[in-house]
Amino acid sequence: MRIGFGRVDVTPPTGVPLAGYFQPRKMVGVLDPLELKQNGEDLHFLSQELGKLLELEPEDILITTGGSEALLLTCLSILDPYTEVIIPEPYYPNYTTFVHAAGGVIRALPTNPWEGYRYADRQRIESLITPNTRAIMITNPGNPTGVVLDQEEMRMIADIAKEHNLFLICDEVYREFCYDDKFGVPTMAHFRDIDENLVIIDSVSKRFSACGARVGCVVTRNKQLQAALLKFCQSRLSVATIDQVGATALYSVD
Repeated sequence: MRIGFGRVDVTPPTGVPLAGYFQPRKMVGVLDPLELKQNGEDLHFLSQELGKLLELEPEDILITTGGSEALLLTCLSILDPYTEVIIPEPYYPNYTTFVHAAGGVIRALPTNPWEGYRYADRQRIESLITPNTRAIMITNPGNPTGVVLDQEEMRMIADIAKEHNLFLICDEVYREFCYDDKFGVPTMAHFRDIDENLVIIDSVSKRFSACGARVGCVVTRNKQLQAALLKFCQSRLSVATIDQVGATALYSVD
């Protein structure tokens, strides 16, 4: 007998659109944020779809309430007070909120328009690394600059993270907004030698222009980090089931 969940056994209202998803049969196991399962039906389909996209296992993916929660939970999991995150500037303003909420400090990596806002320079990045540095956070493709790292630049940044034992947080919510057929879809997930360093942030809302669907994910193969993230996920129980069902349907669209 489980006495901690506070789940009532009263049948929810029927006869309204989507009400069926709130029926008890549909809600079994919905409190597991890692792999939402129900009787005879597998509800971790969203992790499976994302896993196919990024060549990952479903257990490497934690579904979150949008990409914003994925970023916040990542910062809360890896940062201690006054630890530092290197971020190319200009950057998405809410990065400041997420880092500061975790007690961290942003070390901005300045860029400028006459250099095309490019920042993948080993010397410039390494000059910002201190004993307090915990992570490098990048957006690729960039927001708001639109900068897309090439393969050599991605490899170089991955090497820096690995050599200095830093987390590399890659916000890839705009990953498929890359229109160079020679380059294709940029993702750091292909670099398997940085599995312990890499954290990928993804989101349904950008890919499918569905910002009202608060479904994102944090991706990592680092088991220790997975465990820390899972504790935060469990504290808020789960992402809305209906949103996940709808998000999964979007992945079936050609």
